Amino acid sequence: MLNDIIPEEKRKLYEIEQQILLLDNHNTTIKASDIYLSLNETNKKLEELDKLVSKESKYRKDDYRRRVSHLRSTYIHIKNSLDNIVRRQNRNNFTSQKQELFYTSTTNGGGHDDGDGNETTDLEARDLEKHIKESESLDRSNRMITEYISIGSNTLSTLYSQKERLKGMGLYMIRNHHM
Repeated sequence: MLNDIIPEEKRKLYEIEQQILLLDNHNTTIKASDIYLSLNETNKKLEELDKLVSKESKYRKDDYRRRVSHLRSTYIHIKNSLDNIVRRQNRNNFTSQKQELFYTSTTNGGGHDDGDGNETTDLEARDLEKHIKESESLDRSNRMITEYISIGSNTLSTLYSQKERLKGMGLYMIRNHHM
């Protein structure tokens, strides 16, 4: 059963990855929300696979755990890629809307008089620009931290499974050596 499900999930992840590439190339037929739904279904399936793996024999369990772990790593990578693409597209949309707003503001006479004869649009624009840059910097830092945590978690998981395999091999080798 797992021999059929794991390749199917691998195929689905590949299809999701292809959709992400289309989304990144600004294909309007692909919606990020649809991809997120597919990823959510995949995550649920991975949880089911974890439960099924725990019911397998010791011999098969290690192999299936490794294969499911690989699927989970792929899933995390794809989800992070999608998050980055959506963030970048939102930032680009925001930037173009901001430029459009300021362009129409400057073509309509620049700033406005606040009643005391002072124009406030330039000051507001600079403040807004500072806030945008600060927000973008925080977003970049947050993305980097999230990626580092994800990479560290995946590495730790891989090392743990390697440790378990080596323990099993060590016991096997010790048994065979004494016989």
